[in-house]
Amino acid sequence: DDALVEGNFTDDAYIQRTQMKSLLCVPLHYLGKLAGLCYLENAQLAGAFPPERVDMVMLLGFQALVSIEHAKLHKHQTQALEEKQAALEKQEKLDQLKDEFLAHTSHELRTPLHGIIGLAQALLDNKQEKLSRRVSHDLQLIAGSGTRLTQVVNDLLDVSQLNHGEISLYRQTLDIYPLVEQVISVCTPLLGNRPVQIFNHLMPDTAKILADKN
Repeated sequence: DDALVEGNFTDDAYIQRTQMKSLLCVPLHYLGKLAGLCYLENAQLAGAFPPERVDMVMLLGFQALVSIEHAKLHKHQTQALEEKQAALEKQEKLDQLKDEFLAHTSHELRTPLHGIIGLAQALLDNKQEKLSRRVSHDLQLIAGSGTRLTQVVNDLLDVSQLNHGEISLYRQTLDIYPLVEQVISVCTPLLGNRPVQIFNHLMPDTAKILADKN
């Protein structure tokens, strides 16, 4: 057919200006949706697009469409991978800052704690000063609490090292009884005047666990 003399475009200004004789416009579908159009024109030959050529154009157009969609998918996956990599790098930087903060904070905390522990221990070890049982108990509690708080600070660093796979556990057999006694010693002053009593019903050397002492 000649587009200049037949069909719906005989009066079209573009057809008249370009003297176009053959036109082809086919829809391209992908996954059941309209994804594009394939448009061809020929100014030299009327009837340039017979059915077999239309089928070929549709096949080539579909293959091109599949390639385009695959390229889009690849771009999307690449972009997602880059965003994930950027997020990981940001998280690593935050972890590094956190580790530096913990290291600095632990140093600032351990210095006064060691001073408190040393002072309490010096008072306990001073044979020239006769301490009452209550004062001696309180000093022991201060020294013990300071030691445990120092261990808490060390535990913060251990958690950081554990996240980086840089810590080793040294398991040994431990008696639970003294651990419970330490907890009771720390918690008892917190009771104040409340009518509450805490008892350790364990017996020494009767309850053992395999754990890291720290």
